[in-house]
Amino acid sequence: MFADNLILVWVVAAIFYIPIHVGVPSLVVFLVLDVSDDQRKMLLKRVVIESVISVLITFPLAAWLWQSYLWVSVILLVAGMLVPFWTLKSYFK
Repeated sequence: MFADNLILVWVVAAIFYIPIHVGVPSLVVFLVLDVSDDQRKMLLKRVVIESVISVLITFPLAAWLWQSYLWVSVILLVAGMLVPFWTLKSYFK
């Protein structure tokens, strides 16, 4: 019974985490950065790819670590959300 609830918890967490993880950097590319259309397309593609890769790495690791090291799991999820912004840092003026 506990394992079924645990899977449900992680599915719900993924449903909220993934759109925020990919959406916020994408919105930054569209709304904040003053770049040409070609740069915007390139940056958007790069940010989405980096976001998906970081989700695929951080989310399973956080799910694996959460029982033993909850604080490490949370820090890992938050740090994973910052990965796409590392690409964008050079475009902020």
